[in-house]
Amino acid sequence: MSLIDELARARRVSDVLVTGHCILRDRFARRALIVDVLILISSAWLTAMTFIDPNIAQLFSFGELAPNVTFGILSVTTFILAIVQLRVDWKQRSDRHDQAARAYAIAKLDLGQSLQIMRSLAHEITDIPQTLLSYQKLGEFLIPIPENQFTKLKQQHQIKVLTSKIMSRWPMANIFIIKLRLSLKHTLKAM
Repeated sequence: MSLIDELARARRVSDVLVTGHCILRDRFARRALIVDVLILISSAWLTAMTFIDPNIAQLFSFGELAPNVTFGILSVTTFILAIVQLRVDWKQRSDRHDQAARAYAIAKLDLGQSLQIMRSLAHEITDIPQTLLSYQKLGEFLIPIPENQFTKLKQQHQIKVLTSKIMSRWPMANIFIIKLRLSLKHTLKAM
């Protein structure tokens, strides 16, 4: 494999990794937001039930349950959500995937520039460019994409690329219909 081929392969892989890390970043950020909102809602509900009249508290209770039972359920739910939030730490995982996506995006840009320079030269360079060496070391410092999710994330990247090409040609086309058409076409070809 020539150096140009290796640079092109590294650029393609870094492009897939950017998409994969962005998807994981957004997924973990969304989960963290949901848990945060649930904790805030149940905390506000608990606070409200503490200071209101017992007759009014019955209106904020679950069905026919007594206010103190609802209060207990909300307390336990809030506590469980707080423990889940501490254990899974989706915010930090989102941040780490964001860092990885940014690092691979920079690597993709650098690899693309090195590839252009090497293609413009008349002869093959045998020295490995610094951009390729830097790209190869990124995996040592960044959060990896879990192996069991890589194939699905790569598929989502390929769908994004194909959809983007179609949208460039027909910008008013419906994205859902484009993806449905691509899915049917590729599934039938695979069979």
